[in-house]
Amino acid sequence: MNKLLITHVDLDGIGSAVLEQYYQDYLGLDNVLCRDYGFYEQKEEQEYLELFSEIVIVDLSMSEEYTKSLRDKGIKVSYYDHHSAADWLEDDEFSNFDITIYGTKNFWLNYVKPRIKRYPVVIDEFVDLVDVYDCWRTENPLWDDAKALNSVFYGMIQYNLPNKELLIKAEPFLNLMKTKFEKLSEWRFTTRETEIIERSLKREDDIYKKAMKDMKFREDSKGRLFGIFYAPSKISLVCHRILLQEPLDYVVCLNSWGGLSGKFSFRTKLEDFDLNTITLAKGHAQACGAQVQPDLAKKFWETPDMVFTYNEVSGESESEYFEFVSQEGKVPNGIS
Repeated sequence: MNKLLITHVDLDGIGSAVLEQYYQDYLGLDNVLCRDYGFYEQKEEQEYLELFSEIVIVDLSMSEEYTKSLRDKGIKVSYYDHHSAADWLEDDEFSNFDITIYGTKNFWLNYVKPRIKRYPVVIDEFVDLVDVYDCWRTENPLWDDAKALNSVFYGMIQYNLPNKELLIKAEPFLNLMKTKFEKLSEWRFTTRETEIIERSLKREDDIYKKAMKDMKFREDSKGRLFGIFYAPSKISLVCHRILLQEPLDYVVCLNSWGGLSGKFSFRTKLEDFDLNTITLAKGHAQACGAQVQPDLAKKFWETPDMVFTYNEVSGESESEYFEFVSQEGKVPNGIS
């Protein structure tokens, strides 16, 4: 049987790829892809998926309609996901949908462990760190180590390689994790990892200071106050620090890696506000992403009255995602 694993491009996604590579002989998966949201909408990706008889997807999902079209072709598709946008998976007999555990841990508990016998305890520790970071459990005792593991992952990616596949660029990280599984009796960071972590903390602090200096503030049509900044990396962590510092309902970062790419990141600390209600945003309730054309992202940054629409708005142009709300007198005193 020709089987494909597809997983996300963040630490929670790559964690399942680490497990697959370590247990290749037990899982019987023939290839692994790391992809971002919406990948399946591209024709070349669809043509590739149809080459397989079974597809296992972790930490992201395809639409219910497209999944059905693959299954109608005789392709078995199963998911290990937690994103609220994929809640249709709750009733899917071939999937494990669980909002309490995230991709890597779901894959580990429900796919990998049932297929193996004994395993190193350090794997449980690795999986827990990945889960704590992706669940954003900042009050968890493991948070500092979870954050450090995420820094190690991004710090070891070989960005200069011409090959676009993340698994190729992240090969040093995958190899290091497999070595730790084989040699460590309990989790610890190596000297090499510690150096990466220290550099990462310094970079995070520098980006945070610049973000606070350049921050713009707007109020959307729902009366929610949000901040906007741009950054090339450390986006989730910097958003978190800003939300602790400023009285904002949510914060938005424009990814500036190599220039404004059109990628947006949304974060909120409000438990009664689901970011997925913003038309453009997709992902977790408190952490979402989005993609627009770079020129539209630039226009958004430069236009003071331009804000996001909510889900009840629909259309085919930029007005589907943005509207214009006068900001005169809206930003209260006390905002930086």
